[in-house]
Amino acid sequence: MSNKSDLFSLEQRLLRKVGLEKQFLRREESRALVERITGGECGAQEHIALGSLLCAMHIRKESAEEIAGAAAALLATMKPFDLHQQHKEYYDIVGTGGDGKSSVSVSTATAIAIASFGPNDGLPIAKHGNRAVSGKVGSADVLRDCGLNFEGDDARLKEQFARHGFIFLFAPLYHSSMRFAAPIRAALKFPTIFNFLGPLCNPSNPDGAAIGVNSLERLPAMSEAARLLGKQNYFFYSSEDGYDEISTSAPSQVYSDGKLFLTVEPKQFFDPFPIPGAENLADGARKLRYMLSGTAQKPDAEQQAAGISPQLGLQLHHTVALNAAVALHLFGKTATLEEAFVSADNLLRQGVAGQKLAQMQQ
Repeated sequence: MSNKSDLFSLEQRLLRKVGLEKQFLRREESRALVERITGGECGAQEHIALGSLLCAMHIRKESAEEIAGAAAALLATMKPFDLHQQHKEYYDIVGTGGDGKSSVSVSTATAIAIASFGPNDGLPIAKHGNRAVSGKVGSADVLRDCGLNFEGDDARLKEQFARHGFIFLFAPLYHSSMRFAAPIRAALKFPTIFNFLGPLCNPSNPDGAAIGVNSLERLPAMSEAARLLGKQNYFFYSSEDGYDEISTSAPSQVYSDGKLFLTVEPKQFFDPFPIPGAENLADGARKLRYMLSGTAQKPDAEQQAAGISPQLGLQLHHTVALNAAVALHLFGKTATLEEAFVSADNLLRQGVAGQKLAQMQQ
């Protein structure tokens, strides 16, 4: 094993390469960097150099090789949670976070909606996520507030997945080495390469994923990194107005295998509007329950009783309907996006997704 001075030279050498020489890291160098950060041997002095390196990479934008190498480091230490004995195929719907929008939990609501379609039309979802890091509400935060228990032994979690076609895989339980990266990430207070790794490191190894990215500029690199890692049916999207979701107010681009795959125009489906925000955890959980409940299609008095105006209620409904439609279409459930939107819209109107959430609370 290298001594500490040898290890310290790694981040100094890489920082010089990125910050001064303006070069990209090779895949093996990026992997070594993440292994260094998550190895548990770094102190305050090393954190300064490592934080500077992550900052320099963020400013000039991480390459596909760098993302793939970093993801490979996490995959090597990950605790796997394979579910293929229960389901032939299952998927993930997740976002990188870090878009600074503090929007409602769109990917979480979309994942539950997609899992609600039933065995013939739906798609089992193994959602990988965490608490909020750079935003106000993370997927783990809002699901816990809604009464879901996603911690326990493997047998209980697999039984939940068999019963509901949905499971939430809490990232810290499967990526314990990431705790060593937490101090650096907390100190930097802006998205780093670590934001891009979680969606590529789902411990269940799903058969495909719909992944929101916090910047249009990073879509080619993220989708190419997935290809380098051998991921198939992985789709990455971001919007022109900066959401790591399919936007309801501006066009969104979808990439796969490093290339543009689809452009989504919200004005084809409704009058555009900004995705509603979540003021705090309680507000985020309340709006998640509402998005899935079908209440947006009920009388105004019932909406007002939920503390949601008719206009906001319809916006929440359309936000999930559009994102669910894109996921259905990307995963091959419909021939056209228009057909997918009709299916998602009808499902949400009926409150089936809200029933799914209630069942998982039991």
